[in-house]
Amino acid sequence: MRTLIVVLARCLLAIILIGCASFYALFYTQFGLDCSIKIAEKWFPGKLQVTNSRGNLGSHFVLNNFLFSNTVVEVSIKQLEIAWNPFQLLKHNLVLSRMNANGVVIRLLPSAKQVSQDTFIQRFFLNEANLSDLTVYQNTKLITHVDTIVITHSNNEANQFIVKLPQGTISGEYVFNDLVSQKWHLVADADKVVTNYLWPQTDSQLSFHVTTAGEWNTHNKRMVLDMTRLSGNVRQFPLVGIVNLQIENKRIFLKNVDVTVGKSFVKLQGDIGDPWNMQWNIFMPNLNSINAGLTGSLVSSGKIMTQDKKPVAVGTLQAKQIKFKNVAVQTLDGKLFSALQANTVQLQLNGKQLDVAHYIIPQINILLNMTLSASKTLVNATAVFSKTNQVRLSFQWPNLLNQSLSQAAMQGNIILQASDLSQFITSTDIHSLQGALYGNVTLSGNLAHPRFQGYLNIMNGGFMLPALGIHPNGIQFHNTMNNDFILHINGKFSSNSGQGTLVGMLDLNKPDYVLNLNVVGSQLLIANLKEYRIIASPNINVTMQGSAVKVTGHVLLPYVDIDVKSYSNIVTLPSDFTYAGEKPPIYSLGNLSLGINLELGSYAHVDYDQLHADLAGSISVFQKPGGIPAGNGTLHVTKGTYQIYDKSFSINNGRLVYVGNLLTNPGLNIDAFQQLNSTTKNFLGFKIASDNDQIKAGVQVRGTLKNPIVQLVSNPPMSQDDILSHLVFNQSRSNISGLSALSLLGSASSGMNLGEPTLGDESNPPSGLMDMFKMGIFAPTQALNFDLPISKYWKIQSESSITEVGVDLLYSYETN
Repeated sequence: MRTLIVVLARCLLAIILIGCASFYALFYTQFGLDCSIKIAEKWFPGKLQVTNSRGNLGSHFVLNNFLFSNTVVEVSIKQLEIAWNPFQLLKHNLVLSRMNANGVVIRLLPSAKQVSQDTFIQRFFLNEANLSDLTVYQNTKLITHVDTIVITHSNNEANQFIVKLPQGTISGEYVFNDLVSQKWHLVADADKVVTNYLWPQTDSQLSFHVTTAGEWNTHNKRMVLDMTRLSGNVRQFPLVGIVNLQIENKRIFLKNVDVTVGKSFVKLQGDIGDPWNMQWNIFMPNLNSINAGLTGSLVSSGKIMTQDKKPVAVGTLQAKQIKFKNVAVQTLDGKLFSALQANTVQLQLNGKQLDVAHYIIPQINILLNMTLSASKTLVNATAVFSKTNQVRLSFQWPNLLNQSLSQAAMQGNIILQASDLSQFITSTDIHSLQGALYGNVTLSGNLAHPRFQGYLNIMNGGFMLPALGIHPNGIQFHNTMNNDFILHINGKFSSNSGQGTLVGMLDLNKPDYVLNLNVVGSQLLIANLKEYRIIASPNINVTMQGSAVKVTGHVLLPYVDIDVKSYSNIVTLPSDFTYAGEKPPIYSLGNLSLGINLELGSYAHVDYDQLHADLAGSISVFQKPGGIPAGNGTLHVTKGTYQIYDKSFSINNGRLVYVGNLLTNPGLNIDAFQQLNSTTKNFLGFKIASDNDQIKAGVQVRGTLKNPIVQLVSNPPMSQDDILSHLVFNQSRSNISGLSALSLLGSASSGMNLGEPTLGDESNPPSGLMDMFKMGIFAPTQALNFDLPISKYWKIQSESSITEVGVDLLYSYETN
């Protein structure tokens, strides 16, 4: 017996030692931590995964690449560090003395069932926590991202805490009984908390004092919330307000909800629940105080009341000058009626002057009916534009009340019928719109990933573009969409006697949508104005993504006739021409990029100021986003003239050169000549024969079309002044007599943008006359000077310009 007792004692000691060793190995070694993780990954409710770890389970450990998910939430953490006392779990308490988490991503998922509130943890304590790079999603929607949150907590009777955000702090104290009954009392103060984490577009900063208490469990749901000293700003607008409400099971008592942002305010007061008696008043004179991209004013009022023992909501809405991005509406009046118990909502909206990308819809009347139930949600809407134009929409969501709106499967249909487009939309750029638009589209999928199938057709379309003087017509488009969410485009059109086709697709899967088109045409009239008449045969590719437009390809211009002499009605001014008080032009295609080859056809004629020419050749036209079209290449003058002072010089050699300059301002390289019949007189005034009777004079034009530089040339060679004299008087300058003629010659010279003057030989001036052109330093007036010696000591000096003529008689005597 004694031997048996000794054996049993030794076995018990061995069991105790093995248990102690196992306990130590499990809680205080790396091996125990790894084993605990493996056990948790297999048996923990939900899916748990840890890449690697270090530390021990009993006091402190670090987990790398921590992943956990269940039907409610997905959590991933790059590195999680915890210092804790796990033995407090025996007392149904969870105590964390320190927690650091980096790279936290929390994704909240729609749950098909309620999460049980039963738990063996009654109290939770956290002394210090550091959360960095925290991101929270609701399904795929980003809710917030915070760089760093530091939480300090004192586990005394008051349970004081401080939450330090990147901008602002929240501090206070609370009493929380346990996690089962969920009773609490909280007092907190927020100081200059920036709310960009939750509402990135508001750029707001808030300070407030809040007191809340209540109980929230299966048997009781009650809460009191008082938020006072609410202040701060929403962007540049000051914010003040107060929120006081109470919840008792299924009733909400709004004692006072009054928030003012700038001059806008929202007021709610009354009871929500059986019986209903709640009023709302909203006044927003400037919607910019709510959303930076939204302008206009909004006024809404209404009430929810009990009618025939059923809750009913009735309200009105008036909005004026609403504008958001490229959509604007002049006035919008609405009426709301909702039978809450029957889960029905009826909304009627009447809008005037709806502007979508500068296309005006004169009026639109929308009637929307929505019915919500536990099994499905039905939506029927009709938008009426006129007696002949309307859109009907009907679709349903099953089980919408029990799942996320974006993930709920939908089924629907959209029917568009616009038999008279002239009563559908108007535009300042497009006149005489005609044709019909029909569409039938089936909807499926969900809002996050919708699917469409149907068609959108344009029949017998046409319109006028007064800015170009053209009337495209015979427009026939057949657009289809399959479940690939790509709109396939196939159409044809006419312009004058020309024909064109258009084939492409619009990819609605891409975030900015991508439109690819191939436009092919023959003899299309693209401009028909007094100054411009252009016919084109294009073969170009157009790509649009968001606001960016890219055009590439080849354009043949069989017919071009440009006669720019009046600047009042032309589409593009041929120079940096400006009118007094004129507003700067707005380029609607600021993100346009061009890369096309422009080729002139059999007839291309240009009349621009002094230049009259037939052109041939091709150039490359390019434009970077935000720029103005420019060119590379050379256009040759096949025949033409350059005119000065009612004299036309035949162009022997002419080129319009593009080296990256603006399309409307090419460089000039023109040589033009004319045979002149000159007369020479002797000292008695009689005409005599001379070798210079037949003079070939002309111009060399350089510079640019907007700023030409003219150089006078002749054969035989003469000074610039002599050539000008031959052009104006058909004779040499030495034969000019009379101050009026000299004044006229000076006036003629002042109107020319001459290059560097070719002066006469000063050592041997012709007939003793020495002269030159000069420009005044302080006045922009050109003048012709000359000195005429009449004896050894006397000479006449004269200066002639457009504004005046002066003559001096000078005497000079030199002596040693």
